[in-house]
Amino acid sequence: MIHSSLPINLATAAVSADEQKYIDILQSAEASRKDKADACRLLSRCATEASVEPLAALLDNEELAHMARYGLETIDSPKVNEVLRAALGKVKGRLLAGVIGSLGVRKDAGSVEAMIPLLKDADPIVAQAAARALGSIGTREAVQALMRAVDQVAPASHLAFCEGLFRAAERAAASDEKRVADRIYQKLLSQTGPHQVRTGAFRGLVLVRGNAAIPLILLALNGTDFGLVQAAALVIQELPGSAVIQSVAAELAAMPAEKQILLVQTFAERADLAALSAVMKVAEQGEKAARIAAIQALPAFQNKNVVPVLEKQAQDGDAEIAEAAKFALAAMS
Repeated sequence: MIHSSLPINLATAAVSADEQKYIDILQSAEASRKDKADACRLLSRCATEASVEPLAALLDNEELAHMARYGLETIDSPKVNEVLRAALGKVKGRLLAGVIGSLGVRKDAGSVEAMIPLLKDADPIVAQAAARALGSIGTREAVQALMRAVDQVAPASHLAFCEGLFRAAERAAASDEKRVADRIYQKLLSQTGPHQVRTGAFRGLVLVRGNAAIPLILLALNGTDFGLVQAAALVIQELPGSAVIQSVAAELAAMPAEKQILLVQTFAERADLAALSAVMKVAEQGEKAARIAAIQALPAFQNKNVVPVLEKQAQDGDAEIAEAAKFALAAMS
């Protein structure tokens, strides 16, 4: 068992009767594994610093380590971080990955130096846990280490390292450290491999940059990577204001039908009048599939200017176009 060298004065730790009962169960030789697991769980609700050492003693217990960490993670004491850091050099495999994960949950900056070498651990479970935890902690040193490591990691662990970088980017963005988040998202956007990494990075980069990302959105929409085209169409819905709608709508007529269909549906979700004339133009002049999509999108704008367009399309010689326009007219309030 792991023994902590941290002195704990139970007389001054304000130990409740419940907490003492659960500590006694953890330290009992007669208590069952289930009783001890339940005690760990219940300590997560009431534990004070007095519970740190009894819980830490279970960090090398294959059956109880997970529940012990569950109890430790909620204790508001720096001593928890100290015992978890001490355990980094005493456990291996899944137990080590668990300790790393708990340090990540607690966002313990003091463990970063010891955790960085674990990015190269021969056990992929440990390396992946270190990547995720370092991302959650998100200090400059942690981010730099992940940025260096992501290009060299084995393919089986690549996604976990990217996840670590996503965590770091989200933490930086939430802390208004937009330059840091921007740099991380650019790194992720340059990655090969799972497409969700690039599309997720694209979205993050756009949201961090705001309207300054409009050229990036247009570049993606005019590109050949349809995954990024879809990501660009989705993120348009998240950017506030009409600037992005105006910019994309200005290029709608020149786009191929499959992209027009995607974008008119996006414009319908936003119902921003800045896109209305562009959608009406596709409804009148686009290829058949795009015309139908645009006609179906027009009622979302609930604007009287669409009525003459829909009435005209309702008289179209193509039965499908005419039917779509009649349904759209019926949807107008």
